[in-house]
Amino acid sequence: MRVWTNGKAVYAWLPAGKLRIDLEDGTKSVFETGPDPERRQADAYSDAELFAPGTKKGTDLLAAYEGDALEAVATSDRDMAVVVGEDAGPLELLVGPPKAKNPKLVLPLQAEGTPVDWPEPTMWAASVPPPVSSDPAFVAKGPRGVRMSHGPHGLAIACGASGHVAVLRPDSKAFDFVLRLPCHDDALLHAVATEQGVLATLVVEDRHSLAVHLSENGELLGRFPDDSFGWGMTAMALLGDHALVYEDQAQSLSLLRLPDLAEEQRQRSSTKVVDLAAAADGSSFAAGAATQIVVGRLDSKKDKARFSLGDTHSVAALISFTENDELTKVSRYRPERATGPATVGFSALKTGAEAWKAKAGEPFEIKLTFRSAGEPGQGIVVQVGGAAIEEGYLTITHAVAEDREVALDDEHKAELPDVRLEHGLAYPLSPKPKKAEDKEVGRIALEATHFEITLKGEAKKAGAPLLWVSAGASSGTTPVKRTRPFTIT
Repeated sequence: MRVWTNGKAVYAWLPAGKLRIDLEDGTKSVFETGPDPERRQADAYSDAELFAPGTKKGTDLLAAYEGDALEAVATSDRDMAVVVGEDAGPLELLVGPPKAKNPKLVLPLQAEGTPVDWPEPTMWAASVPPPVSSDPAFVAKGPRGVRMSHGPHGLAIACGASGHVAVLRPDSKAFDFVLRLPCHDDALLHAVATEQGVLATLVVEDRHSLAVHLSENGELLGRFPDDSFGWGMTAMALLGDHALVYEDQAQSLSLLRLPDLAEEQRQRSSTKVVDLAAAADGSSFAAGAATQIVVGRLDSKKDKARFSLGDTHSVAALISFTENDELTKVSRYRPERATGPATVGFSALKTGAEAWKAKAGEPFEIKLTFRSAGEPGQGIVVQVGGAAIEEGYLTITHAVAEDREVALDDEHKAELPDVRLEHGLAYPLSPKPKKAEDKEVGRIALEATHFEITLKGEAKKAGAPLLWVSAGASSGTTPVKRTRPFTIT
């Protein structure tokens, strides 16, 4: 998802369509709905292809460049900035009206840049220096490779694979400054121009993250968090002399003071935010999540800045599907969310159960699917037991989730802190969906609440003893337990 706001309306771009929300009366306009039906299941809640808000009509500016554009952003009601080129080839920045034969400005994206002394802790091992590229070419590997933002202090371009952060001030004909940050082939780098320099958020492999405020010569003006690094952070939204950012580990929005990024306010979010955007005047912002958009405002009372969250707009209406390969329908069905503390529940997906089996003397893996059945949470605890363990038929040594492997302790238990428990759904779904398109929306929303864990072990001797596996939220709610025979031949 990408969101954009001018303070009067919010535009959201999703794989299933595009949405305009009028902030004055709350009316919604859905346009260009209906993705490729073969991709709808996988893409319904994932990041959209990159679109730019463009003019007041919210047109798709990238379409004007017939697939050569990697990123675009509106710089006014008339002009846009677009990065064109191939993923692995030379890139150019064009500024001017859409489809203009002679853009107002053409800049090659080539610059040595000023290396930034990255602050400790670096997100890399102590013995590994932060990787910095010396190649002057901006590199855009895939749709995540290059990102742009535009605000009152200019245009900012960031490339995660090359570590470039460049700022073009209003009315400038060349980059005012270019910095070089650590780079990574699977890094997401965001940048927002400020009066003092630039805000940058570096996210490595969608996990380890750090937000920094840098001067034009690369001096560190502030960092967040101030003594560690975060997890799954978004781009920062510039709100006057403050910045707003979402951090996934704390599941919260933080208001940071400029220039030092000191945290002045934190508010928990009920859902994972994937994009933030601020109006040019810094008075309002939009937070985009998988199923909803929240609009907020910045208020100053007694010389203290505070943000408040306002209306929530569901984007479930944008999930569309094709019936009989002929008619695309749009559903406005919204299943109710679960209430109560973070809880793990049994899978509600209609899939066949795989047999638990292995050969004596050989390693094995068991994959289990559970779902979040309560309000959002972080982390689960897994434990195993039964005759299979107690009588020595097998051992289970490790549990794996979210690419992290954790060894079981002496009580055959492991805590998996990286598992995020999304806000669950009331189940059975309520209200009960009746139309085919409503059932599809419910199915997709329900799938998004599920997660998978893998248990690794070794079979010791033949038999068919019982094995139980329990999973519960780290916060301490009652776990669920699955018991089945484990066949060893």
